[in-house]
Order: sequence, then structure tokens, then C-alpha cells
Amino acid sequence: MFRGTFTAVVTPFRDGGVDDSAFKKLIETQVAAGISGIVAIGTTGESPTLSHDEREHVIRLAVTTANKRCLVLAGTGSNATQHAVADTIMAEKLGVDGALLVAPYYNKPSQEGLFRHFKAIAGATSLPIMLYNIPGRCSVDIVPETVVRLAKECRNIVAIKEASGDLPQMMRIRDWIMTLPAPAFPKDKIDAAKAQRGEAWWKAECADCHAFSGRRVGQVTPMAEIGTDAERERSFTQELADKQNTLGTGYPWQLKHFRKTGGYANAPLDGVWLRSPYLHNGSVPTLRDLLSPPHQRPRQFYRAYDVFDYDSVGYVSSGPDAEKLGWKYDTTVRGNHNTGHTYGVNLAPDSVLGEPQYGPYFSIEPI
Repeated sequence: MFRGTFTAVVTPFRDGGVDDSAFKKLIETQVAAGISGIVAIGTTGESPTLSHDEREHVIRLAVTTANKRCLVLAGTGSNATQHAVADTIMAEKLGVDGALLVAPYYNKPSQEGLFRHFKAIAGATSLPIMLYNIPGRCSVDIVPETVVRLAKECRNIVAIKEASGDLPQMMRIRDWIMTLPAPAFPKDKIDAAKAQRGEAWWKAECADCHAFSGRRVGQVTPMAEIGTDAERERSFTQELADKQNTLGTGYPWQLKHFRKTGGYANAPLDGVWLRSPYLHNGSVPTLRDLLSPPHQRPRQFYRAYDVFDYDSVGYVSSGPDAEKLGWKYDTTVRGNHNTGHTYGVNLAPDSVLGEPQYGPYFSIEPI
């Protein structure tokens, strides 16, 4: 759910107390600039030096001022686990959208200590949590093995603000994510008979371009054939590709392979049931919508809400919670059109029910 740019805002003071007016102006400036979210009482907001009452006041002021126009993260980390738990629970009650948890400073805990500290906080809240690794300030490094362990055991630890400056360490976390197998579709949601029928449709309509062994995987489908909104393809010019290939000059990871293709590369799919936010350039919210004729696809919906829609196979994209936690996607905006990609639209998707071992098999019934 954390995407885009989040600004860590300072906590302005006047005459020994929080300057509410100045703080509100800071938030209004960020909202007007189109920021994705703000971080209140992070270390930039001097959280270690604020009293409990001041922290509560600033979080409440941030939530009410933002008023759902951007996400609000609260810096609720501490070097005392009980204090961090209490502040995170307090922030959740005040309506924040997530918590930023810095590593315990000064104490220099072991990696096992870090694991238990963050696990205790995660178990006390339903908020999505972003870890904050900044060894220069905390004198302790949350190493990749601990990050991976926390991600596996705590479902609501979903992100990390990595400020170690250690590029190889960051790459180790990235490499783990890149090789992480897609989680299996819940077995209790699978209708075996429908999944079996879906396998046949997958092989007929999708596998050529999206199975790992598909004959067109890795090839480029021209824009004229796929019919996707051409604006994004046009915006990726050869000049831009040439400039991107200069990124990282002098480093082993220098980018070298950007090029203008005139279409879209066919990528293999696994875990398609979880990748629905990226379907068709993100212009459809669910697999059901992608397999519908373009004129039947939703024109507006909300992205970034992480509650799964098992019926349509995607994420819930409408309703008050989706509106609060997500952002509106409008397909009438230039570059956002949901036309094209009409493969399989002659079928009526009953539901997508499987992620078997060798590929995403859909339960789709013929009209």
C-alpha cells in the first residue's frame, strides 16, 4: 500500500509548545503538491524528544488536517518495546494509515532482540508497518536476514525505509524479493472442477505469451496488435532509453539494455492472482475485468487497498475503505485508457480459482 513519495514533516514549535498553525500549513503544502503521504513524528519530527501528550497531539493533528487526502504514517518507534507498542496502538486508534518503526537506538540490541522487538509491536496492531533502518543514528543495523525473517513471520510488516547507505545490503533484500515464490492461491477458495476447465482456457488464450514455456514469452507484441493505450509507449522515446542506459555509469550495475520496442514485451506470469494491480498497465482492477470487453470495464476505481476480492480475483477497488486507503484511477485520463488486450473476452469469467504449480489456471465458462 506504500507507493509514491512520503514526506517526513518536522514538528514546529513556538513558545515551548507545538505550533499547530505552522504544522497545518506544512501538511497543506504537501497535499497541494500531490504528495502520496506524510510521516508525522518520525525522527525528522523529533519523536524521541516529544512527550507522550505531544506525540498524541501531533498525530491527531496530522490525521485531521490530512483528512484522507493523503496517507498518514506515524513514527511510533522507540528503544523501549512497551513504549513503541503503546504508541502504535494509540496511533492506530487516532486513524493513521501505517506506522514507521525505527530500530531501537542506543540499546544496540542483537539481531534476535531486534526480531523480538518488531514482532511484539506487529502483533499488537493491525496497521501496516514500515521498518526504518538507519545505523548511523541507532548504532544497530537491521540486517537482511532479520528483515526477511520479520517479513515471513509478521504479515503486517510490509516495507522498509533503508537508510544504511550500504548498497550491497540493499541488493540482498532486493534479490530475496526477486526470487521469492508467489504464494499459492488459498486451497479453500479453489473449485477443482472449475480450475480444471480453466486450465484448458489458460492454455488456449494465455499460455503462448504468459506461460514460462510459452512460444512468445520475451517477444514484443506490437501496439497495433495488442491495442493497449499507446500513450505510455509513445512517452518512452529512444532519447529517454539512451539516457537511462547512462544510469550507474562507473558501477557494476550500470543499466545497459533499455531500448524502444514499439510494443509490449510478453512476460511470464506467476501469482497472477496477487499481481492484479499491474494488469493491463494497471487500467483494470481485477482479472474478471481484464477478461471483459473493454466497454464493460470500470471507468473509475480505487487502487492500493490491500483487501483481496476472491470473487473477481483482484483487490477491492470500491467502497469507503478503498476510497480512504487508496487513490482514484480514472481511465478517461490521457494515458490511462483500458482499451485493447481483448484476449479471452469471448469467455464469461465465472471466477479465477487456482494457482496450481505450473501456472495460473482460471475458471472461465464459455458464454
